[in-house]
Amino acid sequence: MNNKKKKIKRKMFFASSYEIRAIENFLEEEAEKGWMFERCSGMFYVFEECEPVKLKFQVDYFDKATIFDTNPESNTLDYIEYCSESGWQHVFSSGKMQIFYSVQDNPVPIQTDEKMKLKLVCKATILANWINWILLPLIWGLFNVREMVDELLNPNYYFAYSRSLTELSEVGFVVFWLAFTLLSIVNMARFGIFCFRNKRRLKNGLGIQYYSSKNIKKYGVFHQIYLISLLVLLAALFTKDHVSLYLMIEFIVTILMIFLISKMTYSKWANRKANIVIMLVFPIVVANALIFAFMGSISRGDAKLISGDAIYVYSTDDIDLTLEDLGVDKPDEFLYEETVHDKAKSFLGMREVYSDYYNTEDNSYGYSIEIFSSKYKSIMDTYNQLVLEDEYYTYTGLTATKNTWCSDQVLYGTGEDVSMYVVVQDGITFVIEGHLNQEQAAEVSSYYMNMASALTR
Repeated sequence: MNNKKKKIKRKMFFASSYEIRAIENFLEEEAEKGWMFERCSGMFYVFEECEPVKLKFQVDYFDKATIFDTNPESNTLDYIEYCSESGWQHVFSSGKMQIFYSVQDNPVPIQTDEKMKLKLVCKATILANWINWILLPLIWGLFNVREMVDELLNPNYYFAYSRSLTELSEVGFVVFWLAFTLLSIVNMARFGIFCFRNKRRLKNGLGIQYYSSKNIKKYGVFHQIYLISLLVLLAALFTKDHVSLYLMIEFIVTILMIFLISKMTYSKWANRKANIVIMLVFPIVVANALIFAFMGSISRGDAKLISGDAIYVYSTDDIDLTLEDLGVDKPDEFLYEETVHDKAKSFLGMREVYSDYYNTEDNSYGYSIEIFSSKYKSIMDTYNQLVLEDEYYTYTGLTATKNTWCSDQVLYGTGEDVSMYVVVQDGITFVIEGHLNQEQAAEVSSYYMNMASALTR
């Protein structure tokens, strides 16, 4: 008895569900090479090693099946039995799609009504792709991208503008959405051409004309080049900030989730009811878990304080110039001191933030400095304009001091609660905000200006 385990091969084939002639030809070619089709998920096809054999494959769509039927339900089983009586052996089910093969050279087609066949193919394609082609681009565009683009093109706050330019998580998401939407439009256009062209052909008494296998292969190469280029571009935009790291984790988790859903829904015990739960509930649970994790990452910190019913999570990063160094008196009662050092860099600019605050239950006392630089004059002009046109501050120009150069623009802004000290140089700006007087703010700017100057030497 031969117990040798048969080899399994996985292969990508970029064909949409309406391109059934190309799928049939692909499966027949693999069978002749000694690989028998077993199952598929999206563009991934699985084959088992066999003796080379010449078979005829047929892809058909059974309208009474649902998108949740990965294993045939009772009405689908009756349909499969009917097809088997005509010499068609069932291989695989996925929703409405049913794949058969026959050993006969010229078997009788399962579906002989071309108009009905076109109707079923178009209906099944729309049901299988409307989320990717329409819903996701629309939702992302309305609720995420529109706000991100508006924030990038019409920024309101200097710190939000510098963060978006250096962390690039928003830019990366906009690029991803544009690429995803463009690919969806191209796919919808191809499908639309297929449907309208064949409706006209059937009216003229002609048969359905499918895209050729050569055309499908070329389109598959386009898909691969497009996706690889997108990944390279997103990798170039990637920065080591916590939002970008979260998006990378979200992408990896999504891929794993798709893999797990595919494994569970195509298992032997899968049925319609179980698949509804898996396909609908599981993604919602994972999405909420990711959102919860992201919200936790925003309030990240390396220290924790419990005071009554409240829990405070805060950072204790090392910084060189503390409030104590500046001679700032501690409040009579404060819960904790938080020190932060953040740094982000991209091809558009560099942003570095240092801060030190004494925190009470109701207020914070301290300072923060943001150092932003860019080699692009238009970016620096926009950033400086956002700083100097802040509606909460009234600025007074200062003459250059020993801490600054004659060419520097130095301003001291007074607001309702805190002050702002700004030094504008060529290609770099220092913004100090907090509970500091003019002399303390000048000391902070001097220290970090010297540090920045030393780093660029």
